[in-house]
Amino acid sequence: MSKQRLPACPMAQGITQLEIDQRVFDLYDEYCHGRIDRREFLSRAASLALLGGAGLLMAQALLPRYALAQTISFTDQRIKANYVTYPSPGGNSGSMRGYLVQPTGAGPFPAALGPDMHAGAPYYGVAADTESVAKIKAPLLCHLAEHDERINATYPAFEAALMAAGVPCQVHVYPGTQHGFHNNSTPRYHEVAAKLSWERTVTHFKRHLA
Repeated sequence: MSKQRLPACPMAQGITQLEIDQRVFDLYDEYCHGRIDRREFLSRAASLALLGGAGLLMAQALLPRYALAQTISFTDQRIKANYVTYPSPGGNSGSMRGYLVQPTGAGPFPAALGPDMHAGAPYYGVAADTESVAKIKAPLLCHLAEHDERINATYPAFEAALMAAGVPCQVHVYPGTQHGFHNNSTPRYHEVAAKLSWERTVTHFKRHLA
């Protein structure tokens, strides 16, 4: 039997973060980290004891709608966009990865490179194992969501190892947020926390990369 993809429900698009049951958020976390597939995520959400089958609507609301969130598509004919790697002699990996965007045409034009700064300012990422801490040279700024037990549980030992190794680190936990609060393509997005965390990130990079 062929698998059919359930279409997005128009009613689901109007659901806000505050209207979504925490159990649906937890299921979505399992889905987006590959522990269950899309079909199981929707099925388990639908089976929750919620009035009027609201679990399925909540689950559908959480599925990303990147086309609605993006400002300029990476396929826009006015630009050339791709991932690049470049040497990083001062780091411990030998190279860095970044997203390079250039205008099309003969130029000369300005270009925009977004470096992958996850060793520097991670957003709700699993903490590195404590054995890797000795290799870290950059000051860290870590952003965590309040309701993200799986991720947050990895940080106490990591922070202790950083302190023992003398690696500067700030960890901010944003109240009322879910994993993915900086992603504006789903109802997990939290505008206040997203803006504050980004301001802190920019300040962090200006201080340590200038």
